[in-house]
Amino acid sequence: MIHIADLRPSELKRLDERMSNPTYANEFIEALATFLKETPADGGADSDLIYTTAVKLTNAKVWNHIEISSLAKALVDVPSDAITVFSQGLPSKFAQLLIYSLQAEQISNLYLSPADVEPTIADILQAEIRGIKGLMAGGGIRAGQNFPQGVWGLPPGVEPAQPYPASSAVKPSSRVPRTRLKTE
Repeated sequence: MIHIADLRPSELKRLDERMSNPTYANEFIEALATFLKETPADGGADSDLIYTTAVKLTNAKVWNHIEISSLAKALVDVPSDAITVFSQGLPSKFAQLLIYSLQAEQISNLYLSPADVEPTIADILQAEIRGIKGLMAGGGIRAGQNFPQGVWGLPPGVEPAQPYPASSAVKPSSRVPRTRLKTE
């Protein structure tokens, strides 16, 4: 196990070459997540430790070997205070991408909630949007189908429309023929 806070200067110098090994890089990411979860960002000495660790890792060029998406997946459960302090010691572009990736990871985790959890309004809206996009992409409304009423429902006193019977569907033979323009 790698102890992030206890890395010696000689270990930090070798860290750049050791991070090229994917197994070591994954172990390092897990150790970093553990360090950030266990070290409280209290505004005092522990916050300084988080910040200086980020600066040391930046100087050791660790971030050249780590994919932001894998780092975000590992750090998704880290308290936001620790992430804020840690990101201040990172290169600004890397910190912005990490924060963005963490937010995206947290949002995606919301939609991967267990089935026994009641759907939120966001879940319902996403399902509604997917349904409308399906209709717009060519799904269309066919004979015998109702248009989805959606989250908003119908106004009070308005009954939902009944589906068209399949017999009233437009038959291909009853279509008006299209005329083509003559090209010269």
